[in-house]
Amino acid sequence: MPRSETIVIGKITTAHGIQGEVKVSLFVDDGEFIRDLDFLYLEGRPRREIKLKRARITANQAILAFEGTETRNDAEALRGRELSIPVEWLPELEEGEYYVAEIVGLAVETEEGEPLGTLEEVIFTGANEVYVIRGGPKGEILLPAIESVVQSVDLEAGRMVVTLPEGLVE
Repeated sequence: MPRSETIVIGKITTAHGIQGEVKVSLFVDDGEFIRDLDFLYLEGRPRREIKLKRARITANQAILAFEGTETRNDAEALRGRELSIPVEWLPELEEGEYYVAEIVGLAVETEEGEPLGTLEEVIFTGANEVYVIRGGPKGEILLPAIESVVQSVDLEAGRMVVTLPEGLVE
């Protein structure tokens, strides 16, 4: 399957326990759909299918067990690897909602067209997400992902237009 038809949904952060389970930081708000999957793609060279045995989902993490990953050492060997699925397997989102993998990499600019940098990371907080913008003339910007700030997202054009909250950037 071509890389362009898949989307990264999480990253393996560590082994969990001694029976080969891994802890995954999810890049989706609701990972419950993962329970119904037979396999995921383990990113790397080469990308390969990895059969899912079981999944426990919590807030923005998952504990996953894969066939062939039976020990803590097996699980540790997967640390840092990303997991992806075909895009069409993702649940539909409401209008104006986006998956992290869709927006990371977007060029961010003000309504006046001033470039701010690239959206490189999304931090999940209790109240709202925070977009980490880097590589622009104002340095790193931590932007609250709220309706009054994010004016538009154009995935096809690869750009996000924002209104900077007063006092956020000098």
